[in-house]
Amino acid sequence: MTGGDEDGVGAPIRPSMETVDLGATDGVPIHFDRTAFEADHVAIVNRVKPHTNFAGEIESGLLKMTTIGLGKHTGAALYHRAIVDHGFDHVVRSAGQAILARGRIAFGLALVENGYDETALVEAVPAAAFPERDQALLVLAKRWLPRLPVHRPDLLIVDEMGKNVSGSGMDTNVVGRKPHGRLEDDPQVKRLFVRELTPETRGNAYGIGLADFATSRLIRAIDYRTTAVNSLTAANPEAAALPIHFDSDREVIDAALASAGLAPPERARVVRIRNTLHLDRLLVSEACRAELAARGNVEIVEPAHELAFDEAGNLPPLRFAAQP
Repeated sequence: MTGGDEDGVGAPIRPSMETVDLGATDGVPIHFDRTAFEADHVAIVNRVKPHTNFAGEIESGLLKMTTIGLGKHTGAALYHRAIVDHGFDHVVRSAGQAILARGRIAFGLALVENGYDETALVEAVPAAAFPERDQALLVLAKRWLPRLPVHRPDLLIVDEMGKNVSGSGMDTNVVGRKPHGRLEDDPQVKRLFVRELTPETRGNAYGIGLADFATSRLIRAIDYRTTAVNSLTAANPEAAALPIHFDSDREVIDAALASAGLAPPERARVVRIRNTLHLDRLLVSEACRAELAARGNVEIVEPAHELAFDEAGNLPPLRFAAQP
């Protein structure tokens, strides 16, 4: 397959938001994609991974795609509203089981990724086994999830966010700001600074509300209507809240560190990453050295150096020297 178009897929693509109203079950309204409803058989394909908003035995996976994914805009909005009242697990289980009972879902392909954003496992799953395999594969996905090597940074600098990186722009399982169902071992980031939107996100800054600080250039790049629609569809208006922003990276970093506690800047625990998908190479401040040394699975590959700002007070793109 060469791409996501008809030539790459080798089949017609029918992009429609039209759904069929299938009534309700356990207080949950059910909508299902009309094209899929009229098909003889439906195959579900989705990644099984920790959800960016909710924690539970079932999170993102085959049941979520069966319900929220194939619910299209109308269904997704209704399901997320139902989640406010009933919780994520109840909604995807109840709606998913009702849809599966109609017999049109033939099977699913569950994908699990490793910590390098690579597909590490593909499993064919009979429709009746969606709940069981979603639950089991989620355990594996959490084990393989990339994590920050510093548990409590004073400042996390994220160079880019966007829908092509994570559904929430930045993966909350990485930055530790999941709105519902946080775990004790989640990272505890004091201040989060995001610098840019990815071009691929086309102005959709869903998740910008996770950040404490941003650059003014990121704020200007936001398509606010698209961001607001995404946030309201997910019943998560906080995701569109705009953080404090300044024109230059230097101004933002100064403000963030000044609000992060009593530690002077030279002793602040600072981590800088490209995005939440790529954590194999990152920058950390000298104050993090002892914690990294204690881990035993982190290699220091470049000598310490001061942050380099250009004349406008901005950082250069995050690039690393090639490995020998």
